[in-house]
Amino acid sequence: MLSTEERGTPGPSFKEILDQLLTEVEALAAKTRKVTRSEIPLNENLFEAGYVDSVGAVELFLFIEETFGVQIEDHELFSDEFTHLQGMAHLVWRKTTKQLNLE
Repeated sequence: MLSTEERGTPGPSFKEILDQLLTEVEALAAKTRKVTRSEIPLNENLFEAGYVDSVGAVELFLFIEETFGVQIEDHELFSDEFTHLQGMAHLVWRKTTKQLNLE
């Protein structure tokens, strides 16, 4: 991930975060089923719907931490917010925004 200085912006927007998460979930879901990006719901539980399995959850967790430079706490990982794309994107956006305010 580019630093904020290299990007010339204060951090990724919510839309940018959501887009990157959607791309990653699409790749994870494609391992077990044929799915297109437009078929992946933004507010549905990705685990219950079968888009992401337990291995995919770990991969998604690592993707978020590595791509966005945030640390996901255990209580956040097991929260309802972390079950759907919009919730994940909000969580990452809040954390990246908070990091920028602390720098």
